[in-house]
Amino acid sequence: MSQSRIIVNEGPAQAGSRRGFSLGSERGWKTLMGFALLFAAIGALDVALAFYPTEFTSVEWRFSTLAAVSSGLPLLGVGLIGWQVAAIGLADRGAVVSAAIVNAVASVVMLVGMVSFVFTIGPVLVAAPEVRVGLEKAALKSIVFWLLFGTMHGWASLVGFRFARK
Repeated sequence: MSQSRIIVNEGPAQAGSRRGFSLGSERGWKTLMGFALLFAAIGALDVALAFYPTEFTSVEWRFSTLAAVSSGLPLLGVGLIGWQVAAIGLADRGAVVSAAIVNAVASVVMLVGMVSFVFTIGPVLVAAPEVRVGLEKAALKSIVFWLLFGTMHGWASLVGFRFARK
């Protein structure tokens, strides 16, 4: 008769460590930081391109530009928050403080952007009543994005500054 054997399978953490990555490894956090900074750069480029070509005197241009910027906030947000998380994971105080400052600035900029956007809604609705429903949908989505992402970046900066004090 054969003997019984217990076979213990490796969990994901052990299997991953053989490939150079493990839960909490410095290499993993640095990889996350690299991708996060890439996302942030692409998101920042997306936001910057929304301003080209410029026509600051046009209310319609301001409305459409700020609506386009609000649509680019998720990619920028993933990058900046990912950078903050990776910096905390690495326990790199300098990177944590840098990311916290950038997230705080982003939060303030988003508040200013939202306020600027709100002041363009009325004149644009008056100028183009035939597309009122589309403009109202764009306005609602943009305001929600400005609020949520601004709050998220503000919260990330607070978390970063608290972590840096420890």
